[in-house]
Amino acid sequence: MDNNILSTIQSNWPPLAEILTYPKNYREYEQKLDMMNELLKMDLPDEHPISSFVDLLGDIIDEYEKSNYEEISKLEEMTTSSIDKIKHLMNEYNLKQIDLVDVLGSQGYVSDILNGKRELNLKHIKGLAKKFNVNVKSLV
Repeated sequence: MDNNILSTIQSNWPPLAEILTYPKNYREYEQKLDMMNELLKMDLPDEHPISSFVDLLGDIIDEYEKSNYEEISKLEEMTTSSIDKIKHLMNEYNLKQIDLVDVLGSQGYVSDILNGKRELNLKHIKGLAKKFNVNVKSLV
């Protein structure tokens, strides 16, 4: 390995290590989740240099959730559509269509999405992931 690369890694790793290591407890998980949500709010394009960082942070959060939250593991194992996963979560949380208006839009728009007449977009999926406190990957 090139000494310059090694030197760069050594000097930059300490502040990143806290972010890019597996959470030891719920508090650390929440901190990573908050950071992920803030990054997702920025709505960066896939080609943005930080996108790979967001993906890596998402993978770390995803692993923590899989090993600590049975319901999320079940959700990711489902081979159904995103809509079916959302309906499953609505049932688990005892939510009605009106409860998704804040994320998806009007009551009619929510109904259209849940009935397959309209497609979910990335903004919807990110909003639903935040609402249900799951990783975005869980819903796709």
